[in-house]
Amino acid sequence: MDLSKAKIRLDYLLRECSESNWDGYGALPIHLDAISRTEGLLQEIDRLNHYMSDPHISPSSNNGGIEMEWINKGLHMDLTIEIDPELDSIKFLLADTFKEAKQWTEGIVG
Repeated sequence: MDLSKAKIRLDYLLRECSESNWDGYGALPIHLDAISRTEGLLQEIDRLNHYMSDPHISPSSNNGGIEMEWINKGLHMDLTIEIDPELDSIKFLLADTFKEAKQWTEGIVG
């Protein structure tokens, strides 16, 4: 995975999606904390698995979160990260081609 490409994409999203209604449908601005935590998660994924392809990174619907999507060797894996407005938890949704989707929430530490 090329972390520099991911950083460029996240910087772009922060610039382009920093105002309310950035999509014309009432979307919330992307939270700076969502960007920061996405960068940290990407660094950890890269550290654990150097064979991952570059993810497609985009805003997740209209809630201020980030969505990352990987496609590897025919396996489609989608990871959505959503930061709630109070920034006290992160919601994860992991889905792939062959398994049932898994959803969980983690509290934000520090």
